[in-house]
Amino acid sequence: MDRTGQPSETSDSCRNSCDQRPHRLKLRRQHDQARVSLGRHTLIRGARLLDIVTIPMIDPKPNHHHTENHQIDPGFYWAKQGRATWDQVVAATDAVEGELWLNGDSTYHGTNDKVAEASANTLPNSLVLIKPSRLALVVAEESQYGGGSKRKVRADFTFNGVNYNFVVTDPWIEPKYFAKPDGTYPVKDAPLCVSLAEASNGLAIKLVAAVITPDRIG
Repeated sequence: MDRTGQPSETSDSCRNSCDQRPHRLKLRRQHDQARVSLGRHTLIRGARLLDIVTIPMIDPKPNHHHTENHQIDPGFYWAKQGRATWDQVVAATDAVEGELWLNGDSTYHGTNDKVAEASANTLPNSLVLIKPSRLALVVAEESQYGGGSKRKVRADFTFNGVNYNFVVTDPWIEPKYFAKPDGTYPVKDAPLCVSLAEASNGLAIKLVAAVITPDRIG
């Protein structure tokens, strides 16, 4: 679906959610619902992070740096096959060398968290699963463009010796940490699903789509 709730023909509606590799299909959330609808049929209900799901595809549908996009076959229901184990999560971690996409440009509250659209369009992917060497989740009010402020959760982390600070969009993490006082909360043993979003106003923003802690297994 797109932001209006209307059906979409491709998995671009999942906002760069599909990454097909052996033994793995990664899905990123759309809105705050763990479901994807095509036409009038909901193909899967109650899907959660780390569910193993079979999703019939028709063709790859890359869109600039969103090379993982595939067209979903609407003629078949999705089938849940089980839940990923912690060992499977660790094995699925990407071997990323160097920086996360391109560094050197930051938003007002972030660190190395944005890429110019022209540069983003040259990149080979937009979704990776990484294991940071240091991670803290930060809850704080942030000033907004045009005035006012909004409370956000950010991931402040170190990866390959470089510091990053990205907004967290994980729908399980957000309410859990919004219930806490503003502050910095260290997190251990948590791979991150990191995404380079579609470009808007000439910029592609880096986000943390999921924080995978051991207590989410099972």
